[in-house]
Amino acid sequence: MADRRTYLLEGTAELSTAADTVALGAQLGTQLRAGDVVVLSGPLGAGKTVLAKGIAQAMDVDGPVTLGASRPDSQPKPAR
Repeated sequence: MADRRTYLLEGTAELSTAADTVALGAQLGTQLRAGDVVVLSGPLGAGKTVLAKGIAQAMDVDGPVTLGASRPDSQPKPAR
């Protein structure tokens, strides 16, 4: 059976620069594996995407890191 880990980590980090946020994401990314799920929550401009870019960098992700459509208000509307 595959090794399954479940962690619930909550906290706040106040970082001065985007580079600091990328660095924190990179630290987190070294502890993640492909298939792990990370949920980032916060207001617009909080640094979620910048943090995700740091995580992706540490995990050698190829391709862009962009905003996902995971919020109910961002789902596409059905075709008429």
